[in-house]
Amino acid sequence: MRDRRGERSRRLRRHCAAADSTRTDDRGQLSLTVVEAVVATLFVLAVAAG
Repeated sequence: MRDRRGERSRRLRRHCAAADSTRTDDRGQLSLTVVEAVVATLFVLAVAAG
């Protein structure tokens, strides 16, 4: 029984680590999306002004 509990806690730790990694990746993707939106907006404004 102790071995199974140990395996379960290890799995939970791995799952939490994977979730943290996913959250970090999502933040990076969100930042990239915001930057892309700003660049696109500036491009549209430059074309409209020119």
